[in-house]
Amino acid sequence: VKSAGSLDALHECGTVALDKTGTITTGSLTLTSALVLTPTDITPIKLPELLSPSPSASPVSSSSEIASNPRRSSEQQGSAPQQTTLSSMASGSSFSDELFQPQDLGFDALQYAVALSRVSNHPVARAVVDAAGESAALDVAVSQFEQVPGSGVHALCQRGPWPPVTVRFGSVDFIRESLAEGCHMAGPLDQALSDQRRAGSKAMSVLSVSPMTGGSPHFVAVFCFEDLIQGGVESAVRELQSGTWKRNGGPEHRKEVVMLTGDNLAVAEQVASSVGIGAFMAALKPEDKLKFVTAFTNKQSSSKETDGQRGGLLMMGDGINDAPALAAAHVGVAVAATPSDMVAAAADIIVLNGNGVVNLPWLFKIASKTRSIIRQNLTLALLSVVFATLPVVAGFIPLWLAVLLHE
Repeated sequence: VKSAGSLDALHECGTVALDKTGTITTGSLTLTSALVLTPTDITPIKLPELLSPSPSASPVSSSSEIASNPRRSSEQQGSAPQQTTLSSMASGSSFSDELFQPQDLGFDALQYAVALSRVSNHPVARAVVDAAGESAALDVAVSQFEQVPGSGVHALCQRGPWPPVTVRFGSVDFIRESLAEGCHMAGPLDQALSDQRRAGSKAMSVLSVSPMTGGSPHFVAVFCFEDLIQGGVESAVRELQSGTWKRNGGPEHRKEVVMLTGDNLAVAEQVASSVGIGAFMAALKPEDKLKFVTAFTNKQSSSKETDGQRGGLLMMGDGINDAPALAAAHVGVAVAATPSDMVAAAADIIVLNGNGVVNLPWLFKIASKTRSIIRQNLTLALLSVVFATLPVVAGFIPLWLAVLLHE
């Protein structure tokens, strides 16, 4: 807790806004499945096969497999690529060419995803690197890297002898915005996303590989991740909503809990219902979270209490993308690994044990107890002044003794 004022402001908060990833969930994503999309095919990427080769070996190791795949053969031997390569794709080659197997594109997609993830600190990036291992994508050169907060990353990538391509990796909306109107990849992408949502995928990121000069993507890949809900979150949310965080708590101690997330509506609804949160907002960018907090603050500024409920807003988040919203809230609570984390600088209170929401009932207890102690001290101080002053005025005790008793 950075200051006593933070505890006093916390006592006035009647609404709790929670980020999802790393706050409600563990934030430790696991890559579970992936798809590679071409204009005519949606093909699962065989992750176990692509993630298991030894650091020194290419994904295709046997001589028979190399002979049956000229493209991979030329890549392993370090020679110039065959006729159907990313270079020829840029000039209009068809995906139906037998040299282009979908699994080859899956391997390329994974390599590009790992290369971009290595220079990002997003949970999705960490999950991709953890799944692929440190030896993956060492032959991919990355340049002109740019990170778009709350959306994704893009850069120029070059693998071995192939020409550079523009690679984007991030949220669904981030990739959709890069697709030209009428792009032939839009239909397969929508179909793949719809299928994965029906299958219960909790988080998805999309990668697109396009010509360096612009135009429609060569191919698109969808990566699906699993994120677990932290233990104790449902119980903590229930305590906040019912007011039972305080012993003998009444209606005035109930908190309204809302979840803010950049994930899609289906994922947000699934996570919110799992922990008992009825109000949530999905597909939010960092600036959208800031707008929510600012609008709430402006709405409540004219009155500190509405219908018996305290009007302050507590915002809890764990990423640098949440920093603007944390700074704008009445009380910002950051879930950080160390006090020196960038997100911690914008917060009033820092949670260092990694438990996130589970700490909130305890924090409200401390804030309430602190205010009670302050009131007790003020009451005792006033009473001591009264009982010490009246005898002096009446002449029963000398002034010096009254001052001594007061101290």
